[in-house]
Amino acid sequence: MEPLNIDVLEARVPAGTYDCATLKSLRVISGNRPVKLLGRGTVTKKFALTVNAASKAAKAAIQKAGGTVTIAKLLNC
Repeated sequence: MEPLNIDVLEARVPAGTYDCATLKSLRVISGNRPVKLLGRGTVTKKFALTVNAASKAAKAAIQKAGGTVTIAKLLNC
């Protein structure tokens, strides 16, 4: 899995709705591997994310900021 920490989203991506394809086009992720959202850092922006997996801490942080995390097991990145 390719890790993606929430501090990277906060620093490099405006609030909005994203899946693996849009994150790749923004160069936040690089490969074609499944993406796992991790909870390092803090987030204040409202994100609606669709990823392959997420830690409990990352999901809680996104939800606390008013966003959502959808887990799509079969999503190709």
